[in-house]
Amino acid sequence: QKIVDISKYINNDAPQMVLFGKTYTVKNDKKTVLLLNEIQSTNADDADEKIIKLLVGKEAGEEICKIIDESANYSENAKVILLNLLSLATGQDYEVLEARFQNAIK
Repeated sequence: QKIVDISKYINNDAPQMVLFGKTYTVKNDKKTVLLLNEIQSTNADDADEKIIKLLVGKEAGEEICKIIDESANYSENAKVILLNLLSLATGQDYEVLEARFQNAIK
């Protein structure tokens, strides 16, 4: 009987994003990703804010949303932060998500 222990290949560490020196842990468990898909499918006006709060938690999400809202380059900064969070949560490359975003707004 052959036994292979694959434990060392399993990663249970949540990804993290650093923004202005503060580290935010990004949720990427199954329940979160399913809720993420649900929010994205609604196309609600506040979907971006809901996604941010879902992925980093309510308190951290409020901090990040405040940073975005007060930034001089609102649209670009919102896009960069949101796409990075989505990339970390879903394991997709940032560039792939950015290309999909660009195609969606054309």
